[in-house]
Amino acid sequence: MKTCLIVDDSPFDRRLLRHCVESFDVTCSQAASAQEAFGICAEKLPDCILLDWEMPEMNGIEVLRKIRLMPYGSNVVVILCTANEGREHRDKAYAEGANSFIVKPVTVDELEKKFQESGILPTLKAATA
Repeated sequence: MKTCLIVDDSPFDRRLLRHCVESFDVTCSQAASAQEAFGICAEKLPDCILLDWEMPEMNGIEVLRKIRLMPYGSNVVVILCTANEGREHRDKAYAEGANSFIVKPVTVDELEKKFQESGILPTLKAATA
């Protein structure tokens, strides 16, 4: 079973994202801060990280950089989540090594699509006649 770490300082957003992710049969853990996320990742890297961009002590880009430097950190699918939908945010996310980018508020359908595009979930093949 695939695993996902949700890193967000908002308890509401963590609950919402956890509900979505668990509906995909993906095992979920949560971190309320960058330091908590690093502790979880040091024990065992998840398959995927949903990473909030705006956090108080360290922003998502800084967290992403540190995760990428961890052993096997380049294998983790990182999806940056932000309320800023400007192109400059998306471009920076990809330039820093994010696998995907999603704008809050997140819908189940959007998140499922991102998980499929990133290989966390299988994509459904169109039926052929």
